[in-house]
Amino acid sequence: MIIKNKKQLSKTKTRAMVLEVLEFGYQAINLQNVLKDKLRISGNNLIINSQKIDLRKFKRIFVCGIGKCALETGKYLEKTLGKKIAGGIVLDTRTEKLKYIKSIKGDHPQPSLRNLRISQKILRLIESLNPKEDFLIFIVSGGGSSLFFSPCGIKPKDMISLSLDLHKSGTNIHEFNIVRKHLSSVQGGKLGLSLRPLKILALYFSDVVSETNNKNLETIASGPFYTDKHNDLEARKVLQKYGLWRKYSKKILGFSETVKNKKHLSHISQQLLLTNTVALEALVKRARQIGFKPKILSSTFSAEANTVFNKVRILADHYPKHDFFIIGGEMTIKVGGKGRGGRNQQAVLASLKNIKDNESFVCVASDGIDNTEYAGAISDYLVFEKARKLNLNTRVYLKNNDSFSFFKKTGDYIKTGKTGVNVADIILYYRKKRDGYH
Repeated sequence: MIIKNKKQLSKTKTRAMVLEVLEFGYQAINLQNVLKDKLRISGNNLIINSQKIDLRKFKRIFVCGIGKCALETGKYLEKTLGKKIAGGIVLDTRTEKLKYIKSIKGDHPQPSLRNLRISQKILRLIESLNPKEDFLIFIVSGGGSSLFFSPCGIKPKDMISLSLDLHKSGTNIHEFNIVRKHLSSVQGGKLGLSLRPLKILALYFSDVVSETNNKNLETIASGPFYTDKHNDLEARKVLQKYGLWRKYSKKILGFSETVKNKKHLSHISQQLLLTNTVALEALVKRARQIGFKPKILSSTFSAEANTVFNKVRILADHYPKHDFFIIGGEMTIKVGGKGRGGRNQQAVLASLKNIKDNESFVCVASDGIDNTEYAGAISDYLVFEKARKLNLNTRVYLKNNDSFSFFKKTGDYIKTGKTGVNVADIILYYRKKRDGYH
């Protein structure tokens, strides 16, 4: 079971049903299951989706990876390719001892000097490969933007400070990445260009919401192997928009240009293996099986955490025949307080101001770590009543961005541990017709 406290949380029939749906969604994005379906060996060929790669063409195979799917995918590749792997490094938020690949744990969600040192190790390794004989499999997944840290045009300590300020200001992932790509030596296609003509297979696991069925490869880990359409003027405008240009203009020596022409990256095979669509479809399936009338409202939802619940309600109003609503996306959060918590817990906490006795609301991070050891939380009228009895002032906790402490006291947090996969945030909203509340 992925939701470790599912039994303790299931205090009503409604809660048990909602959490059962969520559990099924987590199971559907279990990385080992996804990889078995998408990637395998057939004779001397590596099969990825519908692509076939003849491994006999290469003398050595190396595996490197960045992000929250890097370790699990590296483990699977070791099982699949075995001693065909000559070496490699995977940089994740977790670490395990592997046989052929070195596993290293980095810092997240903010970049760090440790991440810089590890990134330099990865770069030294892959830059030493022979483009005539070697083959590189590179795992690109959510969290890679902060983990794979190689700033240029700005000192590392200033880029760390800028990243923290951007995070606190409420920038969305696309704005954040515009800045990061133009202050990095590897992002925005630059790593791929620097390794030309080495043959590379880039395996993508998307944590990014996109209008094109999440095929937003330029955004995942800030696109180290993919072209970028933005320019340095846009990066400057993002900093101006959030009031950061004056603070950092003298610390930025210059923005670096990103790769625009796909021809420069023609030596790279791009393969998308997982998006949040997999999770959303699984959630619909299980919700229908247990008696809900589900509807996916969006796979590309974006809103500031404090406004999420009301916006979801408004979207749900357009579908009166449904009672269970499913959303994938990525929220932002404006941090003004000194408390602990993430955007998912903040969104759930904010819902308590308006929650009714026929509603349940869940927000979770698919990677299981909503800036804390909790994946997210659940709210309903039980939480509202519990907070009242415990004399917890919801508004005070919201203002201090201290949702973690609030749900620790009420016990309504959702705990999964690190799932090893990241497909953005998952939101569930149940609204029972007014004939009672079970």
